Amino acid sequence: MTSTIFYLSRSGNLVVMDSNSLDRTGVNEPIIEIALDLINAGFEGVAVDTKKLSNGEYFFAVEIQPDTPEGKLISDAQNLINSGRPIPSSQVLINRIKAAYKKKGVACQFP
Repeated sequence: MTSTIFYLSRSGNLVVMDSNSLDRTGVNEPIIEIALDLINAGFEGVAVDTKKLSNGEYFFAVEIQPDTPEGKLISDAQNLINSGRPIPSSQVLINRIKAAYKKKGVACQFP
């Protein structure tokens, strides 16, 4: 059975999607794990929302701010997954994010 999912994203956008488009294969789980690691590290350019569907299942929505280093790197990691290539570990991405902030001249307050 298919259903339509409506939810308001953190950026205030109404997201409408078909439940059949949800990833039930687990291929995107590494992105969710990395996003959660970035959130736990204090980076604010990524967010994860969880929504419960009427059938009792949950889905996770990863939202990025593409103008932040963390948003750009999450987007790049998703592109790697989509092309079947491996993605870097969370720690590698965190180090790249810190370097990007440093290059921009922004003091990185994150560990």
